Amino acid sequence: MKKIIATLLLSTIFIFNANAQQWDTATNGISYSSGNVGIGVTNPSFLLDLNEFGTSQQIQTLIAIRNLTLGDTGTGTSIDFRHRTTTDVKRVVARIAAINESSFAGSHNNDAGLALYTMEDAVSNERFRINHKGYVGIGTTDPTSLLEVESNDSPAITINNKKASSNWAIGESYGELLFSSDDGSGLGAGTRGYIKLVTHNNTGGHGTMVFGTRNSNGLNEQMRITQNSRVGIGTDSPSEKLDVNGTIRSKEVRVEATGWPDYVFEADYNLRSLEETETYIKENKHLPEIPSAKEMEANGVQLGEMNMLLLKKIEELTLHTIKQQRMLEEQGKIIEELKESIQD
Repeated sequence: MKKIIATLLLSTIFIFNANAQQWDTATNGISYSSGNVGIGVTNPSFLLDLNEFGTSQQIQTLIAIRNLTLGDTGTGTSIDFRHRTTTDVKRVVARIAAINESSFAGSHNNDAGLALYTMEDAVSNERFRINHKGYVGIGTTDPTSLLEVESNDSPAITINNKKASSNWAIGESYGELLFSSDDGSGLGAGTRGYIKLVTHNNTGGHGTMVFGTRNSNGLNEQMRITQNSRVGIGTDSPSEKLDVNGTIRSKEVRVEATGWPDYVFEADYNLRSLEETETYIKENKHLPEIPSAKEMEANGVQLGEMNMLLLKKIEELTLHTIKQQRMLEEQGKIIEELKESIQD
């Protein structure tokens, strides 16, 4: 293969300048050594070794690939990587291409991007593109943001940490995404937020998703989702499905529970007398079946359970009120009868 490349280069040079001394490095800067060809290199180390010395802070063009035909959108030039087989010596297995993203016709101010292709099932497919705006697309030919990823498969992006399971520390990060800003002035620069997956134990077997933002106290965790589906806001050790260390504001809270106390209105319900309730209050300093203030301060309040208990007490109170109303009505009748008897 090396001899073929060297022969092709040698033949090309002879075509353009048959009288030149092709391998004269002093004249043409071209050298040949052990099957390697060098341009600007006296001792080439690779099949084709290029070197150009430019001025400081200057980008030098080593190779220019030109297409002399004006192209429409979607056309361009490419570098192809080919695979030789017994039946096909020209099969393209990968390609890097400059793609026209607008037509050349009538204007030299065309838009162009760079695309990477790979081969799948004998079909060349674009996998990656940097468009004329500098937007990067993976799985899309028309990215609309700095990085856009599209996939028909799952997952589209994988962050994989292959550290040995025996070396994990609890809380160590598998991987994270950082969100930073820097206006160039040095004011407000640095990480503004992050999303990361951390270990729950020292074997790396379980993960907890952590979300953090920056405030006046620095960069701090704000929320986490644990390996057992518990969400903590303002706490790094949630003990319930949703654990909030702070105030919650909502237009509506829907509590779905069973066992609501309509049974209080059943005929066989044993309604505690007011005398019994009074005795209980004197002894315990709180209503029957209602937790004490100390218990609620220590353990919190189960919203669904407390609403049912309060409703039960309201229903019991309603029954007592109805009973008292009947007694008042009976007493009223007796009073009226007494008045009539006195008048007679």
